[in-house]
Amino acid sequence: MRAYRFVVSLVFVLGGCGGGAVATNDAAVSGNDAASATDAYLAGHDAASAIDAASPGNDAGSTTCSPTPGSMTLSPGCDLLQLAVLDHDGAPSELLLTGRIYPTTATGANCAVVDGVDIVQGSATSTLIQHIDGGHSVLLDSSEREIARGVPSAVIASACTSDDPTRRFDGYGIVIRGRVDGGTFEAHCARAEGGSRWPPALRITCHHNVDAPPSSGNAGVTSTMFMGTPIVSSNLSAAVPHGPAGALTTLDSTIHVIAQRSIFDSGAPIASHDTTGWTVSANESGGTPPYSQLQAFASTAQFDTMLCPPPMMPGPGYVPPPAFLARLTGQGGHGAYATEVFINGCGTTSGP
Repeated sequence: MRAYRFVVSLVFVLGGCGGGAVATNDAAVSGNDAASATDAYLAGHDAASAIDAASPGNDAGSTTCSPTPGSMTLSPGCDLLQLAVLDHDGAPSELLLTGRIYPTTATGANCAVVDGVDIVQGSATSTLIQHIDGGHSVLLDSSEREIARGVPSAVIASACTSDDPTRRFDGYGIVIRGRVDGGTFEAHCARAEGGSRWPPALRITCHHNVDAPPSSGNAGVTSTMFMGTPIVSSNLSAAVPHGPAGALTTLDSTIHVIAQRSIFDSGAPIASHDTTGWTVSANESGGTPPYSQLQAFASTAQFDTMLCPPPMMPGPGYVPPPAFLARLTGQGGHGAYATEVFINGCGTTSGP
């Protein structure tokens, strides 16, 4: 996944580690009571392996560690987090948290066990929205990996009924707690850190009848001149891992966009909208797990320069391009599907 890996220089990468009491909103909190039903769904659809591999570089399925106890307290950094709500016909919904966790100091710790994740309203001590049980071993190597999974609370699931970018990007804080060799760690992410990262430290994506969220996505617009005639083209692609019965076989020619400007961009909000008239394809690629490669092409500028601006050189006055979710729909092995791919920066390039 392409990323600017940019953090606001005036904000520390990590807040303090303190673990104060969390105010709990009992009506909003949902645990993992339906996990056995979800497990049954996965067993029938062989989706677990696809979800395990949904994030680039994820190796959670084969990574295990048993941290030694100690008094050290580690405050790792965290970003590129995704809360993916996966809804399935005739089966419980899932909530999958992926992202990257990395040490901010040289500690020698490279494997951690996640004990639990709190989704909070803002700071680490604000209202608890949902707790997700831990259990995963995660390498602290800056790769995007599965961190935790459970069942979405009604509050988190309701984000899928909204195109409001403030609900889809950095709308909550994430507090990840666990153990490393010699002690414990507590990572404050997104709004729990201050919400001052770009690209957004957290995104909520929504999916229907897919085994796993897309693992990567790219988009762009190209404008060139040929014998004095402008030639414009647009493209968007996504790779969607799946289990044996979950291949995505078609892609519709309409793509829905939910965009968020960077925190440095003072422009007006970009309204969510459809882009139509794409020439599309859905093909299978090898690997473990297999991927459905979704591709869309158009001989017009499907994304305007507000969404996909001309590239700027980093430096004084640099403004990163917006980030957006592209909702793709079609038919697949589990029926009609919808999935959202994260596009971290789209540009309009010009040539001679």
